[in-house]
Amino acid sequence: MIGVVEEDLLGQSWRRDKVEAFIKLKGDDPSAPSVRISRRVASIIDETIEAHSGVETGGVLIGRFNESTNSFHVVDLIRAPSDSKFTATLFSLGTAGLAERIAEYVDRSHGTLYPIGTWHNHLSDSAASRTDLATGVQLAFGQRFPAVILIRTPSVFHGLVVEAADAEDTNEPAVMIARISEEEA
Repeated sequence: MIGVVEEDLLGQSWRRDKVEAFIKLKGDDPSAPSVRISRRVASIIDETIEAHSGVETGGVLIGRFNESTNSFHVVDLIRAPSDSKFTATLFSLGTAGLAERIAEYVDRSHGTLYPIGTWHNHLSDSAASRTDLATGVQLAFGQRFPAVILIRTPSVFHGLVVEAADAEDTNEPAVMIARISEEEA
């Protein structure tokens, strides 16, 4: 239910909107955050992949991380900037105008939605690559909460959740990495 205040501020009406169940991904470790992707975002990802057939493509995931439930909620995305690189074996997210687009999005949502990671596709049903792991490490040190590297293959969503952490035995920073995979329907 969504409440809408009338223009004269004296009345209120209610509207019912159906929200389809989110696609759920869980970690290979019980302590790993779960990831929930809205069906709308999943459809946009699939349409983007179809429009770029034969190459990897991707973008930025928008949503929230809920520390209480240890879960991500992906509700939107920002498409790849024009300087991104698309090949059959690699997607490299460009930066042209990206910071401005992110800032505009965060401002428009009053900080309630923000970038939580990236997504890209693989042309075959393959695991996260070394490049994916390296990207995860960069993201982990770039923010104060875990980050998602979402991978869409021809058959499923899977990926990584990465988080910077202090190593227990040294003063060296460390990165915790958990694999995530789509739950059976």
